[in-house]
Amino acid sequence: MTPTIIIFGYSKTSKEVLKILESRGYNYLLIESELLAIKLAKEDSTLSYNIDFNYDENLLKVGIGTNIEALFCLHKDKNLNLFVTFSARNLDKNLKIITIIDDMQDRQKMILAGANRVVSPNNIAGYRISRMIKKPNLLDILDSIFFTRTNILRAEITVRHGSFLDGVYLHKMSIEKDYDLIIIGVQNREIGDEFIFHFEDEIHKIDDGDVIVVLGYEQNIEKLKKDLKGKN
Repeated sequence: MTPTIIIFGYSKTSKEVLKILESRGYNYLLIESELLAIKLAKEDSTLSYNIDFNYDENLLKVGIGTNIEALFCLHKDKNLNLFVTFSARNLDKNLKIITIIDDMQDRQKMILAGANRVVSPNNIAGYRISRMIKKPNLLDILDSIFFTRTNILRAEITVRHGSFLDGVYLHKMSIEKDYDLIIIGVQNREIGDEFIFHFEDEIHKIDDGDVIVVLGYEQNIEKLKKDLKGKN
């Protein structure tokens, strides 16, 4: 079957993303420009192609602009990620592009190049370390989500007017402590469905209609939903 997701660059980050894609049954294709990386990918039984991405026709050949839903730019070289992001965006205005950066100063460059989402592994690592100090079992849940198959669920919970979360600031929320859940972030309905990561803007105030995205066990998620209905 034709792949629908492309991973650019074979790195530690892409290995973990590939695990997640495989566990969820996604079709994917890895593209690389370095022969050694291609060799390592093949040794790990990863479907991969060595292409010269300097030419748009090669990106078109692997499906950019036709049947690719998303592109993950995860190469170790940030300049290559920037170039591929820019090239792919020119070929497909609707393509979902996620790219990584080492320095938050590069975020604006990636967005201007056409990335939909820019992720800093360093920031995420820092967040995980802070959570380890504050609540060690949450780190165990994170690791189980990203590195193994578990019954951890992702839930989107809409905050309604009058509920006990309405008007509460993100950094003041106690549901991580009270319900043993991980808050990923909030989808802010007031400003066009923008998603705010928990570690990016903890001072955001939760309003009626906002959607809180959490991770955790089903029983804890259901308890939160039940209490939200009952605590108006």
